[in-house]
Amino acid sequence: MEEMNLDEMRIQMSILKKKLDKQNIVSERMVKRMVNRKVVDINFRQNILALICLALIPVTYFVFVHPNGMSMIFWAATCVMLLLAIAYRIIDHRAHVDIVRNEGDMLETYRKVAKVRKRCADWTLISIPIVLVWLGFYCHEVYRVCGDGRGTGMAVVGAVSGLIGLAIGLAMHHRIQQSYTEMMEQMEDLSEE
Repeated sequence: MEEMNLDEMRIQMSILKKKLDKQNIVSERMVKRMVNRKVVDINFRQNILALICLALIPVTYFVFVHPNGMSMIFWAATCVMLLLAIAYRIIDHRAHVDIVRNEGDMLETYRKVAKVRKRCADWTLISIPIVLVWLGFYCHEVYRVCGDGRGTGMAVVGAVSGLIGLAIGLAMHHRIQQSYTEMMEQMEDLSEE
């Protein structure tokens, strides 16, 4: 009789273990789908920014240099800044592809997301001073070309436009960081279960 109860308990434990394994696999799949959706959303936003940066390279020539006579050094510095942003986007995209293609466990995916999230935060700490230096360079160029009268208005318009762009960029950065955080929290919740 005791052997029968023991065999019955083993069978029930085996069934329970299989159910838990299935539940864990389903949870991992759900988290994987969520991570993929978030990465696609982040990629979409960053691709738009990269396309804007790419479009701004010729536009800045025809806005700053051609009609207003700003220096080619200023335009080259502007192009370098925009190309740096595009290069960062390419590096970030490769990391996102690596996250999506990851067939490893959730811990490995978590590490990759955390690494990309940190790099994104570090990039912001680098890019803000670059943009602020560029704004200073822009104001200097405007005063050099236009003098005091017309230059003040152009400098103010350019600085305000740059600050608005900076605010939009920071808002997008915050939203992207939030997406990374949500991904990491979902993975943490799964690992606690």
